[in-house]
Amino acid sequence: MDELFRALDSKEARIRLGAIQDMADLGDERSMNALIQALSDESALVRAAAAEALGRMGDSASVDYLVACLTDSNALVRLCAVRAIGSLGAEEAVGDLMMVLTDSDPEVRIAAVEVLGSLDRAEIVQRVGFVLADGDSRVAETAELFLAEEIVEDVVPSDDGSLTPTQENGGDGEWMPATPSRPGEPTDPSPEPVDSGDPGAVSSGKGRRGD
Repeated sequence: MDELFRALDSKEARIRLGAIQDMADLGDERSMNALIQALSDESALVRAAAAEALGRMGDSASVDYLVACLTDSNALVRLCAVRAIGSLGAEEAVGDLMMVLTDSDPEVRIAAVEVLGSLDRAEIVQRVGFVLADGDSRVAETAELFLAEEIVEDVVPSDDGSLTPTQENGGDGEWMPATPSRPGEPTDPSPEPVDSGDPGAVSSGKGRRGD
């Protein structure tokens, strides 16, 4: 085991990468601390592997460090961090993940939509209109799939007993899914319109590709 930790100090990235991939299976505090430290490695592949390993390890103590990786200069690192946060079920990171919806890389945005949908459906449904307008069709399609799930869950019985969607805007056929209420809060069937605003205002863009 000590040899594995010594490998993290190797000057060769491939050796450090191999050590990280093996370390995720140890699951102890020493290993977690070593993986957290590896999130600052000079190699993007090592940083990405460390983020992925922390997600596999399943310790929520690493969430804050993974959140910091959401602004990494490398898209693969950001992608692995998003997925790791999803694996940890870290609902406290929802606000940070919402900012990732404006990431410069579509794969990262897709992952953010998927993870947000699993962590806090009420939050992401408020922004789903914004995501549907994404310039990358794959991101928009992922949001559409999420919205379809909301539609299925929010249908209501009609007079004849069949299931029909809740009608909005005077019953003209356009509607929005009801926002699920949180415990202790009243149900609001009419969520406020999505504010598309300036997407760049919620993303630091630091070190992003194309800047």
